Amino acid sequence: MLILKGKKSNGIVGKYKNIIDARKIFSDAQRYLAQNQVDQALILVEGDRVVMTCMLRMFCNQASFSPT
Repeated sequence: MLILKGKKSNGIVGKYKNIIDARKIFSDAQRYLAQNQVDQALILVEGDRVVMTCMLRMFCNQASFSPT
């Protein structure tokens, strides 16, 4: 089970069966980061292991989503 959650707040954004759900994971992450001012980074975890970090970067008043 993969869990997408806030890096600072640890609020859960979504839960996924496997990484094949990547399109849904990216969609949920992008929507959450664009609307939420608390977290500017999300982490995708599997158990205690961080699988991916997603960050929101602002460029000239436009939001850009990039997984790192």
